Amino acid sequence: MLTVNDIIRIVITLGMPESTIAQMVLHYRLNSGGDISVDDALAAIITSLETAWANIEAHVADTVLGQTAKLLLWDSALSRFDEKASDVITGFDGTSVNPMLPHGTAAVV
Repeated sequence: MLTVNDIIRIVITLGMPESTIAQMVLHYRLNSGGDISVDDALAAIITSLETAWANIEAHVADTVLGQTAKLLLWDSALSRFDEKASDVITGFDGTSVNPMLPHGTAAVV
């Protein structure tokens, strides 16, 4: 169960050619409303992101495929995020038949 002021991390994993993965990492702080289950929260966030993705999927190579979405909850006592829910995602696939642009690697410092 999530409550007001909980901090959650959402990790969306996209598969790409040559075993490359891309991850979108988003952080949220619940600032209003009542308690919500982690499964309902993850489903609502996926639905919201799929709506946004629908506007760009035609420009994303069809070799980019959505794989998973995970919800992690910040545990302040242990100073870490713990996975609480995950789901397979299907609404994050690219549809463009144009070749994928060259890409490199990235790191968070």
